[in-house]
Amino acid sequence: NAYASILVVALDDKTLKQSSKVLIQIGTSERPTGWATKPVTVDKKEGEEVTSFGKAPWQIVNTDITLTIENASLKTARVLDTNGMVVKDIPLESSGTGKKVALPPNALYVVLE
Repeated sequence: NAYASILVVALDDKTLKQSSKVLIQIGTSERPTGWATKPVTVDKKEGEEVTSFGKAPWQIVNTDITLTIENASLKTARVLDTNGMVVKDIPLESSGTGKKVALPPNALYVVLE
């Protein structure tokens, strides 16, 4: 992704390398439908002016991320919905001394165990 914010957090007071439960939170660029800007120059500084704040629904850029974590004891990867409920299991592959997971395009939360 051109922009993504990814937080990887151990949920059991252990290091990521030793944890038996890890939460991955993913955020990508978001804008309302119809959001628009135009280039402007103010006091010889270039920037952008918002010309439309848009409206619902929000457009969220799909996730295109493969993550590797150095923790070979993890065995499952589960996508969660916004309420923290399991939506589906996804493949978790071995990779050297850890595990590798390709995050689904619409994933916001994934738990590794």
